[in-house]
Amino acid sequence: MIGVTVATSMEREDLAGIGLDIEPQEQVLRLTALVEKSGIDGLMCSALEASVLKVAHPSLQLVTPPGIRPAGSA
Repeated sequence: MIGVTVATSMEREDLAGIGLDIEPQEQVLRLTALVEKSGIDGLMCSALEASVLKVAHPSLQLVTPPGIRPAGSA
C-alpha cells in the first residue's frame, strides 16, 4: 500500500478549505510521519519533496515521485 500526502497544486488556502491552517509543506511532513508510523510500504510525493522526506524519514521503504518517465517513453 502506498500513502499520498498533499497535491503539489495545493496552496495554504486550499488546505484552509478543508479545515487546516497550515502550509502545504508542513502538512506533507505531518502526513509523512503518519505514513511511517502506520507501517504503510511507501509514499507518493513530488520529486521536489522526495530527497527531503528520505532524509527525514529514512525508514520509509519507498518514495515514488509521480510523473517521471525515462526519455523516449510514452
